[in-house]
Amino acid sequence: MDRRAFLQTATAAALATSLPDSANAEYARAASTAPTHSKCSPDGVRDAVLAAFHGNADGIILSRKYSEMKLSDLQGTRTALHQLHLPT
Repeated sequence: MDRRAFLQTATAAALATSLPDSANAEYARAASTAPTHSKCSPDGVRDAVLAAFHGNADGIILSRKYSEMKLSDLQGTRTALHQLHLPT
């Protein structure tokens, strides 16, 4: 995932958390992964975290809700934080 795609995803996720529940449901339907887009993977998460911090981000949002996270994909976050020599 390139930096632009990551920032678009993070921005959309941040906006969705500020919407009422009915709007969040509509957003979730519209935001489902298109056949031409890649799905989340540990490597993609690692690349996104590295891109965020290399772009001088103050932090990262891993998911809108805990229930949306996949623990296997969080391994990518841990890998990136280790590469950046940040505590986990």
